[in-house]
Amino acid sequence: MSNEENKTGLKRNTKIILGLLLLVLIAGGFYGLKLYKVYFAPNVTGNEKYLYIRTGYNIDDLYKEIKLKDMLTDIGSFSEASGKMQLARSLKPGRYKLTKGMNNRSIINMLKSGNQDPVKLKFQNLRQKENFA
Repeated sequence: MSNEENKTGLKRNTKIILGLLLLVLIAGGFYGLKLYKVYFAPNVTGNEKYLYIRTGYNIDDLYKEIKLKDMLTDIGSFSEASGKMQLARSLKPGRYKLTKGMNNRSIINMLKSGNQDPVKLKFQNLRQKENFA
C-alpha cells in the first residue's frame, strides 16, 4: 500500500511543479512582451521627418510636441520608457532625425546623447566674407 501512496504522491508533486513552472513561464512571457512593447517595438509614425527640441524645453514640452505633431504611435510607452531611462535629466536641444520604425530606446538614446542632424544654412545675399560681419 505504501508503494502506491508514494506513486500517487509523486504524481501529485509532479503536477504541482509542472503547474507552477507553467505559471512562471506565462508570467515571464507577459513581462517580456511588455518590455518589448515599451523599449523595442517600432514606434515612429513617419509623419514628421525631424524632431526639434528648443532651448529650455522640458520633458512635458517634448511630450506636447510629439503629441501635437503625431510623431509616435504610442506616446504612453514612450513616456514610460523615457521615465525609466531618465531622459528628463539629460534632454539636449537640437534637430533630431526620426526614421520610420525607430523604437523608443533608440529615440531616447539619441536624445540623451545629443546625436543631432546638422542644420544647413545658406546666405544668398552676401558675395564676400567681409560682408558677412
